[in-house]
Amino acid sequence: MHIGPEADPKIRVEGGDPLPMAQAEIVRDVARSYLQQVIDRQGNPVVFPPGGRVTLYAGDAEVFVGQAESNHTAVDLLSAQADIDGGYVDI
Repeated sequence: MHIGPEADPKIRVEGGDPLPMAQAEIVRDVARSYLQQVIDRQGNPVVFPPGGRVTLYAGDAEVFVGQAESNHTAVDLLSAQADIDGGYVDI
């Protein structure tokens, strides 16, 4: 799912202030959702601290909450909390 400027997207990383963005992609499959290709309004990729909490807003609504897997990809929080056997931890 593409999130473009018409959605008034903002990104919050590690509890900081939400920052305006130009675009992002949410890629979903059966087991997980990923946030990637997050670009700020100056055209630069947004860098996440691996392991950090990432929240994507469209206007005032939270549309994705996850944990950074790498500098440019976050996995949804429920999938990030999966245990080693593929089950889920109560959060």
